[in-house]
Amino acid sequence: MMEKNKKLGLFYGVLGPFLWGTNGVVTQYLLKVVDINVNWLLSVRLLFAGTALILYVFLTDRKNLFRLLANKQVYFQMIIFIIFGDFLSQYTYIIAIAKSNAALATILTSLNPVFVIFFYVFLQKRVPQRIDVISVFVALLGTFLLVTHGSFNHLEISPAGLFWGLLAAAVYAFGTIYPIGLIGEYGPLPVTAISLFVSGIAFNFYRPFLSRCQRCH
Repeated sequence: MMEKNKKLGLFYGVLGPFLWGTNGVVTQYLLKVVDINVNWLLSVRLLFAGTALILYVFLTDRKNLFRLLANKQVYFQMIIFIIFGDFLSQYTYIIAIAKSNAALATILTSLNPVFVIFFYVFLQKRVPQRIDVISVFVALLGTFLLVTHGSFNHLEISPAGLFWGLLAAAVYAFGTIYPIGLIGEYGPLPVTAISLFVSGIAFNFYRPFLSRCQRCH
């Protein structure tokens, strides 16, 4: 059983980055070639992904889904995760692509483990381990070379793209750490499904996906 879970974990570990990268390329195409509005795209993305995931969880894990919905004590925690974890991670990533490109946005977002280390060091008030320091240094050095090509006087990415990419990484790190308790109690799918669905419903009040003005900026 342990060997099976290990192989399954490895499979998902490879599949996740592949799908995330594909998502970035498709998003860039829609934004820069088809010229779809960022907010409209996010509205559609959140609502349909949330709806699909809610239906899937309802069919496969409705017990934990209903347990989560019934526990009013976790509502505030869920709201924080919905806003500052799930929604902002989606929003900042899409804006980073719009301000730069899919490759740079994805690489910058992949710095989220650096922020995870920072968060843990800050929250636990401990001195980082040597491997943490080395990991952060290598990640930041690689990012520096990527965005400057080694020159302090030259940026291969716009300041706005760099800002949104780094913000996406920080938000993604927060969204990884913050819901650990919820995920441990109810499972990752019910928590994520509710978060995406609520985000989609809420954002549609701002930018309805049925709006005819899909390309208005």
